[in-house]
This record gives sequence, structure tokens and C-alpha cells, in this order.
Amino acid sequence: MIERIQTVFLFLVAVLMITFIFVPIWEKKDLKTKESISLNAISMNYKKENGTEKHTTSTTTIYLAIVAALSAGLSLLTIFKYKNRIFQMKLVLLNTSLMFILLLLSIYFETQGDKLIKTVGSGSFQFGFFIPAVALLLNLFARRAIKSDEDLVKSSNRMR
Repeated sequence: MIERIQTVFLFLVAVLMITFIFVPIWEKKDLKTKESISLNAISMNYKKENGTEKHTTSTTTIYLAIVAALSAGLSLLTIFKYKNRIFQMKLVLLNTSLMFILLLLSIYFETQGDKLIKTVGSGSFQFGFFIPAVALLLNLFARRAIKSDEDLVKSSNRMR
């Protein structure tokens, strides 16, 4: 049934994954050397100022956007597979692994960006860095709700 609580959880996962594509993930600034770097799901932008000269380098991080879009699509697909709860649980598990890969890729690109600026300390994590973790949590709640529905159906089959 589409009006179950797992539908809400899975829809929120899809919204969060789409939001992840458009928000900043991480940034770091060095005021002494006037260097800055920012990371989002599309690119990592490195900026350096030398007097009047501005140097900008952009590295693609489109892999983050692709994995986030796949996760959002898989979440929406899972909503409409409500008649087959076992398959739904497998899709949720696959989506969990996609979000875990997204977290690992975010950390990888953050460490690559951290190497570009040699200042002490790390950069600041932005809103986008925490989105996959929240989506993972919602995905686990959806799996738990799907599992409880499956258990309810199994117990009613035993009653017959």
C-alpha cells in the first residue's frame, strides 16, 4: 500500500538526495595566501589570488551527483514496488549501499581538496555533507517499516 509510513521515509530520502546535488558540501579558506576551495556535487573549485591576478581551477566531482541521482531514483522506484515487500527490502538495501558510497566519495573529495591548501586545520563541512547521513537513517527507518509489514502479513497467513 502506498499510504504506509515507509512511503514518507522513502520520499524524504529522494528529496534529500536531489537536494544534495545542489548544496555545498565542504569549503576551506586560507586568509594569508588568499586561497579557497569549495566542494559540491558537481565540481570542486580552487581559487587563488595573487595581487590583481585571480587563478581558478575546477575539478569535476560529477560522480557525487550521479550516485545521488541514482539513489533518489531508486528510492522513488522502491515506493511503487509495494506489492513485493521482499524485493522492496532488497532495493532499500541497495539504496543503503549507494548512500554509503556517496558518503565515502564525499570524504575522498574532501581529503583531495584538503591537500590543495596547506593551512593548519580542516575546512568546514556544509549542509550537504550531512544529507547522506540523514538519508541513510531515513532509509533504515523505511526498511524497518517494510519488515514490520512483511512480518504482519506472515503472521496473518499463519492464522488461516
